[in-house]
Amino acid sequence: MTQGATALIKKLADGQRAKRFIAVGCINTAVDFALFNLLFYQLGYALLLANLLAWLAAFSVGFILNRNWTFARVAGESDMKGQFLRYLLTAGSALLLASASIWLAALIMPAWLAKIVAIGITFVWSFTLSRLWVWPH
Repeated sequence: MTQGATALIKKLADGQRAKRFIAVGCINTAVDFALFNLLFYQLGYALLLANLLAWLAAFSVGFILNRNWTFARVAGESDMKGQFLRYLLTAGSALLLASASIWLAALIMPAWLAKIVAIGITFVWSFTLSRLWVWPH
């Protein structure tokens, strides 16, 4: 393995931040999954609209918790607009990835299971970008 790859793996394997990101991810997932199921199964919203609304709620919770807890030491008070924009772009790209994943997976499995598949895919994507780009220090 090259030195660059080793450094990248060490940066991504930042134990304390990874644990906090997982905790925030679990909270986000609970908000996202519960709201998605409420909107889709109970209230009859369209699949992708339910996914979008659930994502918006989870996005809000995620930014606040990640900025103020997971990456608090590096987030600081400076550049909040830049951090928000990068987080929005990261989350927006994750939303597109999740929407494509859930739509494709829902063709062959129940929507709730397709949602779980999409969550797994976007978790890896989001942590990588959060650690390397949104709050890189």
